[in-house]
Amino acid sequence: MSEVYWIDSSVFFQAANGLYSFDFAQQFWDWLDEQIKLGTIRAPITVYDELVPTTRDTLGQWAFERSDSGFFVLPEEAVVSELRVIVDYVHSLDRAHADAFMKGADPWLIAHAKAVNGIVVTEEKPVDASSRRIKIPNVCQRFGVTWIDTKEFLRRLKFKFSS
Repeated sequence: MSEVYWIDSSVFFQAANGLYSFDFAQQFWDWLDEQIKLGTIRAPITVYDELVPTTRDTLGQWAFERSDSGFFVLPEEAVVSELRVIVDYVHSLDRAHADAFMKGADPWLIAHAKAVNGIVVTEEKPVDASSRRIKIPNVCQRFGVTWIDTKEFLRRLKFKFSS
């Protein structure tokens, strides 16, 4: 299998609410479905939990309809082991910010990618070392996990709009 890209919820939120909204960029979402079938992209089940608090919006419905596709992944023991190390590190930084970081899918996203030598795709930007905020790119960097943004992800997988 080729590289696996682990997709952060920020990618979906920004796509659905921005340039790749469902009403005028359905090709993007169809392409994601192709990548899901190929096993090229995955997301931790915790990303599903962030996308589907209700299925009242199009993005929530999209995620719900893919709940049995194999895209949203439960953690295996190797992921849980990686998560423990990430938790220890994050809690060594700033407790208040660590607790906020740990509540969401972010640590799971990194743990899944680390466990399988995958690549994290996120719209988060790294913060300066003097910042107390904890961001996905900084934690990825700390643990040697490659991270990229949506634009680079689309380039690497050669996404193109067709007429």
